[in-house]
Formats: sequence, C-alpha cells, structure tokens
Amino acid sequence: MIQNFMTVFGQVMVLFLLMGLGVILNKTGRLNREICKALSDIVVVFVAPCVIIKSFIRDYNLNMLKNLLIAILLSCVLHILMIVISKMAFREDEGKKRRVLTFASVFSNAGFISIPLQEAILGTDGVFYGAAYLAIFNIFLWSFGIVEMSGDKSLITPKKLLVSPGIIGILIGVILFAFSIKPPMVITSVIGHISALNLPIPMFIVGYYIAETDIFRAIKNSKLYLCLFLRLILYPIAALLLFKLLNIDNMLAVSLILSVCAPVGATATMFSEKFDGDTALSVELVSISTLFSLITMPIITAFCQTIF
Repeated sequence: MIQNFMTVFGQVMVLFLLMGLGVILNKTGRLNREICKALSDIVVVFVAPCVIIKSFIRDYNLNMLKNLLIAILLSCVLHILMIVISKMAFREDEGKKRRVLTFASVFSNAGFISIPLQEAILGTDGVFYGAAYLAIFNIFLWSFGIVEMSGDKSLITPKKLLVSPGIIGILIGVILFAFSIKPPMVITSVIGHISALNLPIPMFIVGYYIAETDIFRAIKNSKLYLCLFLRLILYPIAALLLFKLLNIDNMLAVSLILSVCAPVGATATMFSEKFDGDTALSVELVSISTLFSLITMPIITAFCQTIF
C-alpha cells in the first residue's frame, strides 16, 4: 500500500514540475496566449487521438474484450452519474462560472495523469482498460463537454461527433485491436512520439495560466471546493462502491479508479480558452485539484487495491 502511495505521489509531483516549467516560460516571455491556443489545438486534434490508438495496438484476446466491454459500460454509467450530480450542484451559478465548474467536476485528468499511472502500477493491461474509460471520456467530451463549455448546441451534431479527433482515434484503435492489426514500425514509432507530448504540453499550458492567476484569491472560493469534493472524493468513492458491489475484476477496478480519481483535467483550461470561458477559474481548479490529489489519489488507489 505504501509503495503504491509513493508511485502515485511521485507521478503527481512530475506534473507539478512540468507546470513549474510553464510558469517559467510565462515569466521569461517564451510562452504567450497565442502560442497556448495553438498548442491546445495540437493536443486536442493530434496528441490525444494518438494516445488512444497506441493503447489499442495489441493482439486480440476474448477475455480482454469482455473486460473492455464491461469497462466501457461502467464508464458510461459513471459519466452519466457525474453529469447529473454536477449539473444539479452548480445549477444556480452564473453562465461562464457554471459551465467551467460543471465541466471540471465531470472531466478528470484521465489522459494526462491516469494513463502513466496505470502503466506504472498495472502495466500494459491497466493502460488498455484505462483507454476504454478514455474512449468514453472522449465521447462525452466531444458532445456534452463542448456544448456545456460553449453554450452552443449547434456545435455538436452526429456528423461532427463522428469526425471529432477523439472519436476518430477511438474507431481506429478498436479496429486495430479487433483485427490484431500491427501498423508498420515507422507508423507505430510516430504514434509513440506524438503520444509522448500528452504529458508536457498540457502542463506547460496550465503552468502558463497559473502564472496569470491569483492562487490566494482562488482558495477563498467556496464553489471551488465543492467542485473539488465531487471530483476528488465523491465520484471516486461512488465508483469504488459500485465496482465492489458488482465484484468486477481487480485490475479493471483499479485501472478505472485511477481514471475517476484523477484531478481536474487540463482540458478544462484548453476548452475554456477555446470557447471564451472563465479561464482563470479553470486554471485555479486544475492547479489546486492537482495539489490536493497528491493526497487523495494515493489514498484512494491504495485503498482500492487493498479491498480488491
């Protein structure tokens, strides 16, 4: 239990160091708002789909397919539950603030922190199940997430959903897994190199905005703590109880818990920037939730491994 606690703690510290570099890039004038917008588009359009595709490049296995389908179903249930509770919790807040709080409480840092943790603790199988959560995460991100953050339902149509980068990455990954297709080494290498950008670039972006944010003002915001309570404590515990009740596979349970208990995703900042939301609030949520996750993630993950 102590070893798992330290593994998660160390990974979260890596995120903070990368965010620290983003702060330095801001203060030295090497990173500005326009560059952040361009980098956000690169991550959303190219990097995130490659992360998904990479995790599905493996031989077909019937048992893993069964667990994958279970992971997909559970991930759908969890996202719907989180959306309903979050919409109720922040229904009285004003427009931009409500959208950011709702978005942040629903969408975790499943891609930027959970995938590396799943690989470190569980190996490639853990990443595979984590990718199932990430797949559903992307479906809700490119549907509910876009509408919630932009306030514009016209931005999401069945056609737009199917051609969104995240969904395209999912479809390609499923085809590769179902037919045990191994892309040429050159293609696999390119996908791997692009996927490697999934950790540093978003953290640089968040670090840039941290340098622009009054953290001491942020910690006085009571609504911020409600959002963090939902994201870091209530939703992971609810998921853990559900998994125990259903008696699901232990590796599957731990992998999904790592996705659910992650702090607020950097996508909150990237989408807020893209759709003219309350970017300052989104950065406060990402940075403070990541700080608190130094304690909550290791405890919840270690506890999950103990009971499963």
